[in-house]
Amino acid sequence: MMGNKGGVGIRFEVNNSSLCFVCCHLAAHREKVSARNADYHKSEIVGSHTLRILSEMVFSAPATPFSSSSSSPSASSASSASSFSSADLTESIPILSHDVVYWLGDLNYRITSDVPSSTVFQYARSSFSSLLKKDQLAVSQHAGFAFVGFTEPPISFPPTYKYLRDASIYDQRPEKKLRAPAWCDRILYRMRDPPRPNQQIPVVITEYEAVDSVLGSDHKPVYLRSVLLVKKYDESRMVTCQTEARRRILAGEKAGLVQPELSATEIAFGCVAFQSPSRRTIRIRNAGETNLYFRFLPRDSENHVALPMLGVSQLFGVLLPNESIEIEIVLHVTTPFLKYVHENGIIEDMMAIRIDREHDHYIHITASLLATSFGRSLPALIRMNQPGRAFRSRVKRSTS
Repeated sequence: MMGNKGGVGIRFEVNNSSLCFVCCHLAAHREKVSARNADYHKSEIVGSHTLRILSEMVFSAPATPFSSSSSSPSASSASSASSFSSADLTESIPILSHDVVYWLGDLNYRITSDVPSSTVFQYARSSFSSLLKKDQLAVSQHAGFAFVGFTEPPISFPPTYKYLRDASIYDQRPEKKLRAPAWCDRILYRMRDPPRPNQQIPVVITEYEAVDSVLGSDHKPVYLRSVLLVKKYDESRMVTCQTEARRRILAGEKAGLVQPELSATEIAFGCVAFQSPSRRTIRIRNAGETNLYFRFLPRDSENHVALPMLGVSQLFGVLLPNESIEIEIVLHVTTPFLKYVHENGIIEDMMAIRIDREHDHYIHITASLLATSFGRSLPALIRMNQPGRAFRSRVKRSTS
């Protein structure tokens, strides 16, 4: 943490549901919206000293069967039953792996700079609903720059900043620098698994308000009340399943050779659109008579198994004889990756899967981006004599 900007998080479990609370103080000043977005996510700015809370804040916990941060029981039980090193028994839990995340604090988002400060003061108290359309946080979310997937309850209170201390009026003292009112203080939440149709909603917001009676700050604090539907496993049945799984795993280790079958070693996404996730699946099948352990190999210090714009639904696991698993590969081209795509012409990558600690298999991934004006430099845009959709990516093959 540097100065008075930073973030802190805590995680815990209620029954079998994992909760994470992140409280932060992001970059200040009306014109610093890009810095706030970078504080939330990973900055692509060379020499940047942004906080990068989402990518840097990772919790550690012992990996246990049926861990709430795993995507499935088989994924977590794999690490405890396999022959991987002891380091694999410690589970790294990023923020978005929790069932429910609450993100709160002085996020410092202001009203967009195209609205004069005098107009903001005019509407801040009586007609503030018209200002919400110009809220920087809402604009950044809609554009995919920050807090994608998070939800904020409807705002029914005036801007929470900047007030005179010991009063409930906005600070317009002529001897001070004028700060236009803004909703700096916010609470958002995210559900890892949104409810399916006809399924009960796990998070219900009952109240979201500001406390006007607090006078000791130039901010008005906000609070949120919610009702959570948490998971509760049948402990006796879970123990029975674990015992049976352990018995089958130990029995399987005594038989035969590993015989993996991959449904594909080439994945072609074709032409994908900016900000539109594209999905493909591969199937791994254990055709042998012994247990098959697999894991996607990390290739950098941040444990990425592929380009950051590529996501993998399950990074490791164990398959019993004749068992198979479908793994989803998601390609999502967002703003931080546009420069890479424009410079390279195509998206091309190679992922490595290690089978039973010694056999490596490779998956070649290709895609192209539907031409867009987003992410291009101002000089390039000025020279354009045709719509962005008319651009054709130049193909530059990877030599690695």
